[in-house]
Amino acid sequence: MLDMQVPFGAASTDPLGALGATAVRGVQLALVPSSVDALAQYYSQTVVGVLVLALGLALGVASWGRPALAGICAAALILVPNAAAAAQNGLIGDRYYHLTLASLAVGVAVLGGRRRLHPLAWSIPLLLAALTFVRAGDWQNDEKLFMHSLASDPDNPYAAFHVGHDLHIRKGDCPSAVPLYEVGMTVDLRAGTNLLACLLDLRRYEDVLARGPKIAELSPGNPGPPANIARAAQRSGKFELAERWAHEAVDRGRGNAKHFVLLAHILAARGKLDEAAAAYGRALELDPDSEEARAGLAGVTGRVLE
Repeated sequence: MLDMQVPFGAASTDPLGALGATAVRGVQLALVPSSVDALAQYYSQTVVGVLVLALGLALGVASWGRPALAGICAAALILVPNAAAAAQNGLIGDRYYHLTLASLAVGVAVLGGRRRLHPLAWSIPLLLAALTFVRAGDWQNDEKLFMHSLASDPDNPYAAFHVGHDLHIRKGDCPSAVPLYEVGMTVDLRAGTNLLACLLDLRRYEDVLARGPKIAELSPGNPGPPANIARAAQRSGKFELAERWAHEAVDRGRGNAKHFVLLAHILAARGKLDEAAAAYGRALELDPDSEEARAGLAGVTGRVLE
């Protein structure tokens, strides 16, 4: 449970709807355990969530002094972080369910240790253990699972974003990632930032300049979109526009040396050497090992730093 990453802001989501949605997905997987749909789209299920909460409270009270029942309750608790994450991300990650299956297997095993069971009863923990390994094995290949999710539901913007990110970051395939980021932008602001980065790599500078301001407006705390707009303007020879957006990137990410380097490059290109030297100097304060800032400062001042 400690290894599960719950996204920032998950606590602000509808907890009962999240609990119900996760429970419904668990039933689906129990009925079709061979399904490899890694990222089913999240749909809030508030009514089911209320019923699950009531059942969970009843089981919690009844589990006192009953280890097998306590094991089942522990399995339900493992799914709580998944419910919060699902409501925040818009996707239900099936990877968490193998932990639940393992807990159920432990509960049944405890029950078997306390009472004499029919030999066939031991098929239950064996089956759950097998499903655990299947589910864990499915998640060894993210690309396979994300692609399967998108193939199952081409209109799922969450799956589209993850596939686009995989193609962009791991394979450098921006032409294929761009249309997927277009779909993912409807639900995830990161898709817009990554879209600008891809358009920049593809040298589609006018597209960056046309779409960038809106994306930057939607992500007010993110220095990435302004920085990419500044780079596109710089490479298009629009240095005044580039300087304005570079200042915006610096204002949003004052602790990032690369944004000061970008601003300094643009200032130097406009002949503002003193301002460029100050920006390079600030970059070196933030990152003393930045060779780009060191070389830039030497270029505008004529002094080579040791």
